[in-house]
Amino acid sequence: MAISCSYSTPASSSAIVVDLLVAKARAISFSHDRTGIMHVYRRANSNPWARIAVNAASPFVDEDAFAPGTLVEYRVEQHSVQGHCLWSSAVAGTQV
Repeated sequence: MAISCSYSTPASSSAIVVDLLVAKARAISFSHDRTGIMHVYRRANSNPWARIAVNAASPFVDEDAFAPGTLVEYRVEQHSVQGHCLWSSAVAGTQV
């Protein structure tokens, strides 16, 4: 799935943090102004991006399993209720 909007700086911080909880789960924390809908995207080992959550809350916990050594990256987008992208975060990732 193609990313639907490019990186931009929102009024609030667009930083996201990925915490490795255990080998099988990662917590993705992000801030937003709660007026829009948050989409979480993920890619593993530079494969295409996939949307894994719509209307996500922070922290979002990704419990999908990956082989040890896999680079898992995330980005977050905030969309208006009409579906327009308001902003997109930078990419954050971790190796499991």
